Amino acid sequence: MKRFLSVIIMITLLLCSCTAKPEETSTDTVTDTAATEPAVTEPAETVVAHEAAPVDGFKMSRMLKETTTEVNGTANVSVRGGGEYTVEFESRFYGPQSMIDRDSHHMGDLFVAANYAKEYPQDTDYFFGEFTGDRFSEYLIFNDGELRMYKGKGKYAKYNDSKLLYTQKIDVDGVLRGTGDFNGDRFTDLLFMTNKKTAVIGYGSEDGFEFTSLGVLPDCEKYEKESFCPGDVNADGYTDIIAVKGFDTSSWSVKDGAAVLYSEKALNIKDDYDLFAVADINTDGVCDLIVTMPGTGVRTYYGSKDGQFGPHENETDNLNFYPTWESQLPIKYMTPGDTNEDGVSDLVATMKIKVKSEEYLVCSLTYPTEAPAYDYSTSILKKDDGTYILYNGGLYVDYNKDKYKPCDGDHVLVYTSDDGEHWIRNIDAPAFFLGGELGVPNEWWSGNTIEPEVVCVDGVYYMYWQCENYTHLEDGTLIGHDKIGVATSTDGLHFERKTDKPVIINEPEYSSFDHEEVLYYPDDPDGRPYWMYVRHVIRNVSVRYCRIRSADPFEFDYKLVERVDNLQGLGNQIGWLRLDGGEVLFVRIGCAITSASTPALQFSKDGLKWSNFSVILAGVDKTDAPANTGINVYFVGFSTINGTGEIERLEDGRFKFIYGGCTSDSPVAPAIFYSNVGRGECILSIKEIEQ
Repeated sequence: MKRFLSVIIMITLLLCSCTAKPEETSTDTVTDTAATEPAVTEPAETVVAHEAAPVDGFKMSRMLKETTTEVNGTANVSVRGGGEYTVEFESRFYGPQSMIDRDSHHMGDLFVAANYAKEYPQDTDYFFGEFTGDRFSEYLIFNDGELRMYKGKGKYAKYNDSKLLYTQKIDVDGVLRGTGDFNGDRFTDLLFMTNKKTAVIGYGSEDGFEFTSLGVLPDCEKYEKESFCPGDVNADGYTDIIAVKGFDTSSWSVKDGAAVLYSEKALNIKDDYDLFAVADINTDGVCDLIVTMPGTGVRTYYGSKDGQFGPHENETDNLNFYPTWESQLPIKYMTPGDTNEDGVSDLVATMKIKVKSEEYLVCSLTYPTEAPAYDYSTSILKKDDGTYILYNGGLYVDYNKDKYKPCDGDHVLVYTSDDGEHWIRNIDAPAFFLGGELGVPNEWWSGNTIEPEVVCVDGVYYMYWQCENYTHLEDGTLIGHDKIGVATSTDGLHFERKTDKPVIINEPEYSSFDHEEVLYYPDDPDGRPYWMYVRHVIRNVSVRYCRIRSADPFEFDYKLVERVDNLQGLGNQIGWLRLDGGEVLFVRIGCAITSASTPALQFSKDGLKWSNFSVILAGVDKTDAPANTGINVYFVGFSTINGTGEIERLEDGRFKFIYGGCTSDSPVAPAIFYSNVGRGECILSIKEIEQ
């Protein structure tokens, strides 16, 4: 399925701004440190907060969060040729963007100029934070000991008292450095730094702020108060404190109410810069470092959860870790805020810019919304060490080649997670580049690539993928001619394709194969443990869904094809459960086409004859406002051990998996181009009903 996307590229930035000039350059990489006990070197300073003055009874609200749904129950399952079973299950679904937000495919410097304003302060820093629960950011000033909050609604135009929401006198000898959620309660908090480098947090609540001093941050001697800013450095969902000076960076975790040094690092790219800011630009849960460089533009150093910004020592020649937007915009100050209600940080910058005949001092640069990224198919693998890998489709920008043009075609993108909840995209490259991008067009493996299915056997990852192809019939009619290929990897991130031939051999003339589902079943009675389920199409006519078993992961013989009955839907994932006594039951997660399209399970005793969808799992809350373009769940995958298909069995005999699916109004274009990926989890138990 092809698409050609045109992306308007403008400027990039952030989530919590800091303004500083680089000091002396540090030439040595600093080793990670991880303090185990809170260290406070000086007594906490006293902070006096006077009575707040909310306007018209204003009360703060929690930041908007996707709605979690729960579906629990018991279902009787009739397995054709295999008996009756009782399935008890508990399932939760965390929202249509809870696994992958499509904006994460746009690398963070794709901004569009919008919204100009004249009435911003030029003599004080300003910040933004979400205080009203409507996704739009409010505007904050702390000046002369007074905090003032103004209502944000997209266009930050005139901040006068008619938009004033909240004022409060705060006796703190320091500066406001930004906003975040330090304790995870979804009320936005404030970070102040005093002249003595004491960190003061104003914990937000419905009624205002409660101020707590953390004392002087441990090992912060090299930094000034303007060096500090908030951001989540380790992808745990809690805001941390970060400091940047020259090319040194440090971070402190504060989620337990005390500041603990998390990491000390040095940037591996030594470029001068004027301003810096910290924000999660690519929406992977880890904040990034953004700098303005004299005469060259804006550079984004992507963060990794170990506290490093930009490339590690062996990655410095890869521009994908620090892409640059080339411009000479005279930015005097910058800070983030969501100006277009898409949940992604935009940039509000103080600059002098002319629009038509008028000059403005402030420009809002918005992150593009509704940009097609085409998340297609979801394959999830749980490794032996308990971590996860997710394979999904989308666009990729290779800054080593064409900085501003997304690669034209579907790529397999790779995400990793320590807990199955927070996912970080591998940014140095997709799983592999397309043939045309490598200078080898017009081969069977050169086209758009979708439907990744990965199994790991004896330390080797085998990725099966569908490649878009076309050919002509004898009468000249153009038909689809897709092929299934295989690639291998030793790290699960970077793959090498086998390009001499597709994996299915001895195929009929004018065959097309698509939507493969693959598992590894070591107990195969014929010694053919690699099982591939695939749709067979001849001359644009769907012939059947079939299974081909093989002893060789690189070759599946069509002469050994087996017909599959009642395999409903395309592009999902198959696994197997080992029940008490060693009995095996095959299970498939897919999309139940009922009154709504919802993740569901179907079962089989032999892997050939399948029941109807009989266990309906939790899906999208149809009334959830952010889900208005992703109310259904398609192309579903679930976590299996090493991707083999084996479902994790808990000590109490129950089974557990996480699942993900593309959230969209439709499984076809154009709606699917704008899909996200939602995350769910399920625990189930299965018992055979005695006859």
